[in-house]
Amino acid sequence: MKAKGNLENILFMKVGPHSGFELDEIIKMKKGEEEAHGKFFWGYAGTLCHPFKVVNFVKQSLKYGKRPMMVMAYTPSKYFSSTTGRIKEYSIDRTRWIPLPEGVVLIGCKYAVIGEGLRQTQILIDLNSYAVWNGGQVTLWGNPGRLLGDYLKGQVNKARAVLLPNSSKSPRYTQISYIAEIVEPYCVFLR
Repeated sequence: MKAKGNLENILFMKVGPHSGFELDEIIKMKKGEEEAHGKFFWGYAGTLCHPFKVVNFVKQSLKYGKRPMMVMAYTPSKYFSSTTGRIKEYSIDRTRWIPLPEGVVLIGCKYAVIGEGLRQTQILIDLNSYAVWNGGQVTLWGNPGRLLGDYLKGQVNKARAVLLPNSSKSPRYTQISYIAEIVEPYCVFLR
């Protein structure tokens, strides 16, 4: 199935084993967080989806009537962070720090997307029908960025992207294993 409708604006992430946890264990923990708190914290590292950039992307998407979704493609690659210990606090602005809600488990992360409605799926999306969003209008009336299929190479495993009206490049399909809505405060810093 090709992405339509609510998958016009996406936060794409490759997900898999992380800091000693298998993906199914992580999903179970995140569903428990959502059940207890009405939302979950999906931790990650790397600067390509810095919280300020993610928040701006979400706000711009909503401004144009498009609710962005977090879409996750499975990768068997194991990630072990050099950061050890459990994360204890989060911040929207890196100034005021708030204790994580009880039962939220984050290890080896610098940031977290805030989500709800985490569910398994079997959607195929064409990465070459999306352009990486680098700022500006999410309707792509300006300059679209690189095609998502070209952008996700090597160590690059996440991106903010918008569906193109049409693409002349050959399709590059990938299986989306999990999907969730991004909810306020959208994305946070961790320590």
